[in-house]
Amino acid sequence: MGSRFLNAVFLIAGTAIGAGVIALPLSSANLNFIQILCLMGIGFFVAYQSSCMAIDLSMHVGKGTGIAELSKRLSGKWAFAISIASFYGLSFAVLSAYFAGITDTVESLFEIPRTCITLLCGGGLAAMLLARLKVFDRLNAILFAVLMLALMAITFGIYNFEPSRLVDLKSESKDVFYFIPIVFTSFGVQNICAHICGYLEMDKAKIKRAFKVGILIPAVVYAVWIFTVLMSIQISDISFLSKVREHQVGAGELIEFLCRNTKLTMASGIFKILTFTAMATSAIGIGIGLLDSIRETYIKNKIFATAAVTAIPLLVAIFLPHAFISILSFGAMIATVFVVFIPYFLLHKIDRSQTWKCRFVLCILFATAVVLCELCG
Repeated sequence: MGSRFLNAVFLIAGTAIGAGVIALPLSSANLNFIQILCLMGIGFFVAYQSSCMAIDLSMHVGKGTGIAELSKRLSGKWAFAISIASFYGLSFAVLSAYFAGITDTVESLFEIPRTCITLLCGGGLAAMLLARLKVFDRLNAILFAVLMLALMAITFGIYNFEPSRLVDLKSESKDVFYFIPIVFTSFGVQNICAHICGYLEMDKAKIKRAFKVGILIPAVVYAVWIFTVLMSIQISDISFLSKVREHQVGAGELIEFLCRNTKLTMASGIFKILTFTAMATSAIGIGIGLLDSIRETYIKNKIFATAAVTAIPLLVAIFLPHAFISILSFGAMIATVFVVFIPYFLLHKIDRSQTWKCRFVLCILFATAVVLCELCG
């Protein structure tokens, strides 16, 4: 495998592995291991097939093209308006939340004023987006390697596995509907389809293989991580498990609990490295998707476009640090628009026979389930 292919895989996997590291264990505590595995498998399938829809649309127009520009070219102003609003709204909200999260993590490690950390965060992302391709690839690969090492270290550090306990996990069917939107957002890689298409020079087979491998990595990592965390909680502290099952535990409390129960020295530092790299790699992926879309649609100059990508979340993180946190709970519903519904609609416009394929119909059904789960939840 060439270095470009591996770099593409690292970017895809790094973009996916983010907030799901904390959100997935907290949202799956009431499910048994078969339900978790099945839903993670469906999440992988939908993420890959929805990426294939975006890839096929880019192949149709002859170059890597973001969903907003594809909507404009293939359908018209209404599809463009809907896709651009949902794409930008969610992307800037998530990027703002990651800026705030990275700032919190760095602030807990060093005695630096919060505003300075946030400015450094914005400057760091801007530098990554403006870096030469080889430099960007190297830095992203290093961040991804650190992320995976931190995950493996913590997994082995809290490893407390008893296979017989897997079947004892409590199962409440209502929490399936709570878990589905979290699974959907935890595999969010579709925003970088256009970038990967251009990066791999429109080689369709190689692009789809990169997405298959790149999405499979977080699927495996997430599954192992969920079981490791839940088994550790179940064996160590039943009362804490009850709180998790009642959705009374936040991200910070979960990390504190895992720090106390890990066998690793400097566990707190490793958890902070994990949190930082998970958010940083995801922020880079989101930033690239935004940059490509803005350059296609509004601002051709890379420096000005990069400034737009970083300025908005930077200002939000400084002046309104918690403004978008509540929006994240609706993230999955917003994402279904430009991840599944709009690509499916555009595919229908160019080739109706494609939209009747079972794999794409299943994506629509799952996206509909995500929306219903959010509306009824």
